Amino acid sequence: MGGRAVEGTGLENRQTGNRLVGSNPTPSAICLRESVLPIWLRPDFSVFLPETLKAGGDAVVEGPYGRFTFDDARDRQIWMGGGIGVTPFVARIKQLAKTPGKEAVSLIHSTRALSEEAMELLRADATAAGIDLHVLLDDKDGYLTGDRLRDMIPDWKSASVWFCGPAGFGQALRADLVENGLVPGEFHQELFNIR
Repeated sequence: MGGRAVEGTGLENRQTGNRLVGSNPTPSAICLRESVLPIWLRPDFSVFLPETLKAGGDAVVEGPYGRFTFDDARDRQIWMGGGIGVTPFVARIKQLAKTPGKEAVSLIHSTRALSEEAMELLRADATAAGIDLHVLLDDKDGYLTGDRLRDMIPDWKSASVWFCGPAGFGQALRADLVENGLVPGEFHQELFNIR
């Protein structure tokens, strides 16, 4: 996506006018708004973006990578988003709100923090799409585990499972679920690594 820098550490798409926001303490809140793409400032080169991007300057953003299609033969899906990994699920929820799917879906969003605004937007989107939503805030609710998932969603074995979040988190959940009876091919994990 080509764009131009705009005031306040961000980018704007030249063709659509969509803003690309530079820094936010709750990146999930950014992802939940239409036409907004987050940049998570890490201790790599991206931390310098606010200093190097100037209003009116050119910028190129690439990605996402991988292929997360949500296509399978199951009538039940469980989606798990770890932190910013909720992004592909939010996009799919918005699509399902416009064109409902045939499968029953539960979304578990496990994250460190979520603003009240982001929580309201996520709930509204989930309701509009008929999604069963579970939000776990690490400090308040504890971490998502296989045991916890099985307690929240008793018919989990009849579902395909879709995960996007930190790779190790997904691998641990997959191992636990497969050990407890999930068919290995029913666990789909997005390529989610900081590049």
